[in-house]
Amino acid sequence: MEPSVEVIKSGFADRFARFVCFFIFSTAGMGAIGITLLAEPLANYYSDKDFILSHQQSIENLEKLRTQREELLKNLDNPSVWQRAAVGNYNHDLTRDDPANSTDQPDQPDQANPTNLTNLTNPPELPIISPDLQKAIDNISQPLGQDQPSRLEEATKILAANTIYQIMLFFLGAALVILSLTCFTRRK
Repeated sequence: MEPSVEVIKSGFADRFARFVCFFIFSTAGMGAIGITLLAEPLANYYSDKDFILSHQQSIENLEKLRTQREELLKNLDNPSVWQRAAVGNYNHDLTRDDPANSTDQPDQPDQANPTNLTNLTNPPELPIISPDLQKAIDNISQPLGQDQPSRLEEATKILAANTIYQIMLFFLGAALVILSLTCFTRRK
């Protein structure tokens, strides 16, 4: 006696449904176990990555500053280089020191023209930075790698900080794997 077509189709549908359930439950269980075991190393990886990015950025800033200082030292006798450095690095306003805009006359002849910076023993004092400008500089100089942590990064840090969550997730994952192995394996 050969099995009918309906029996073969229902047997195939049953096997396929068992396979899909086995695949879903075992994958979820193994994923939960994997996440539990990798939570602390991932949290350490993310914190190390942030640390490295911040230090790389500070090294780049120091390299930029060093090259600027080397250029300044090469051009000690050029007053326009000093003016550009004062404007670029210290936010010095040259129009404020312009004698044409000034109404008061200085007492000493060396300070009559502050754009003449050849006297390196007494460089002109630079103005105090306004609070709004300081906020803008602080916002610009914020590290780029610390914008917003991803959801995975936040979840791994929370999971790594709470060992009770790790233990619960591990046992739930193990229960899903055991459930899939006992209930959804092929029956003979």
